[in-house]
Amino acid sequence: MLLKYFENLDDLFKQKVCPNLYGISKDPILLNFILVLDYRCIKCWLKFNFFDWCKSCKLKHFQFNYEEFLSENNEINNLLKDNYCDSKEPEELIKWIPYWLYF
Repeated sequence: MLLKYFENLDDLFKQKVCPNLYGISKDPILLNFILVLDYRCIKCWLKFNFFDWCKSCKLKHFQFNYEEFLSENNEINNLLKDNYCDSKEPEELIKWIPYWLYF
């Protein structure tokens, strides 16, 4: 199951409607709306197993934002791409942090 929070119902209707909506509720303190959904990609609504995106959407995101993941070594770039696209849990991710960011 996945919980999604919205501050108002307009935000809810701006999103694609998921066919497997299990429930909707409202937080009495924060006044946010809470949806209980099946695990689905927020981009294409295919079932996913990682963050909010399915594998094909992650790959598209990686290709579109390739500069963010770029190192100066092609082997490292390929390793990062494969790791990013095949990861099933956030803990499995490897992120490239350039050396110059530390100094």
